[in-house]
Amino acid sequence: MAIEETIALVQRQIDSDSVRTFTRNNAIVMASTSSAVVSVIAGYPFDLIKTRMQAFRYPSTMACMKEIYSMDGGFVGFFRGVGPILLTVSVFRSISFSVYTTVKPLLMDQFTPESVNKNLQSLSAKLNIAHLSPDNLKLPTLPSLSLPSIDLSPLVAHMKPYLSERAQYRLENMQTPSTQNVMASIIAGSCAGTIVATLNAPIEFVKIQRQLDTKMRHSPVVTSTTLETMVESSAGAVASGTAGGLGEGAAVTSISKIKEKKGVATPYVHKHKTAWDWTKKIVREKGVLGLYSGYYYHLQRDFIGTGMYFGGYESMKVLFTPKGETPGPMVHMMAGGLSGTLSWIVLYPIDLIKSVMQKEAMQPIPKYTSAKQFISRRYKKSGIAGFYPGIGAQLTRSFPVHALNFLVYEAVLKWCHR
Repeated sequence: MAIEETIALVQRQIDSDSVRTFTRNNAIVMASTSSAVVSVIAGYPFDLIKTRMQAFRYPSTMACMKEIYSMDGGFVGFFRGVGPILLTVSVFRSISFSVYTTVKPLLMDQFTPESVNKNLQSLSAKLNIAHLSPDNLKLPTLPSLSLPSIDLSPLVAHMKPYLSERAQYRLENMQTPSTQNVMASIIAGSCAGTIVATLNAPIEFVKIQRQLDTKMRHSPVVTSTTLETMVESSAGAVASGTAGGLGEGAAVTSISKIKEKKGVATPYVHKHKTAWDWTKKIVREKGVLGLYSGYYYHLQRDFIGTGMYFGGYESMKVLFTPKGETPGPMVHMMAGGLSGTLSWIVLYPIDLIKSVMQKEAMQPIPKYTSAKQFISRRYKKSGIAGFYPGIGAQLTRSFPVHALNFLVYEAVLKWCHR
């Protein structure tokens, strides 16, 4: 009886006016933080495995998993370092969604047909085009900003014997997203990506170094005389969801420290470095701006990727929702999973270049002096496929993680606005 009374008391507190007001005022932060926690915990082991496989050579995914399990303390090793990442990802996810939801309504107002026509008229006046006045400009009036409608009736008629009634209904009542919504979503997403990339770049750079730290401790030692013959090395991604590079010679990255004495290489014992240790090391060797190594590529990735991510999600949410209905949990999952997956197919080469250059920034003898050099070598050796190493692992984790991300986000957002 006491338990029931406690539950009833908690329920009354949750439904109180003060709590409802608080949740409504902080809905975006609560929803984005909840989605961040769920997606990070679900995706962290996959990120760790992907990072190791891309930076070092393994005969199979299972071999990589066995090594992590044996070297890093069993099952716990798959979640080593997840605590700080939960904190940082939650903060940056909140910032990203807050910027997006703030900027998008402003852009929606700018992309209405009336605003577009008004801006065109204003631009022509500012350019002082000769002989033109509002009466003879003859600028086209935009009646609507919608993507072309798709007539699916022939397809439905052909597939009718194979489709359920619900599937037929969805196809017949499919709606297309407006250009206004798509453009506003993409630009607002890009704005959010720019801000988050600027704040997150130093943290991600440190995490890339830490991500491979355990592997470095257990890698074979190489003498300095063999460095010239080592094949190229690269870095993996951090567990916040980024992609990484495939090592064409992980041994170079695995050298912790080599001390030469009378021509014999004597390794120092590699001590596991904390995030603070790596931060001090980077600042000591590269200066404060060294924490922004690879920022240009990081910015490119997040500017393009976040715009595609939000634009794709909003577009597919409309496509998957029949006219007159509101999006449900399944729509949120499908739209989120597909938008995340499709974004990574485009972004993977950019993130590969970023990760490689960030890893090389901390090497005593870098194999690449510029991104152009890396791109040239990789393309000559492997072609386009060389820019997609480990893409299967990334896409395998991408769909469920991003599906969970928007499922939780929309569910918590709905609860906050109850």
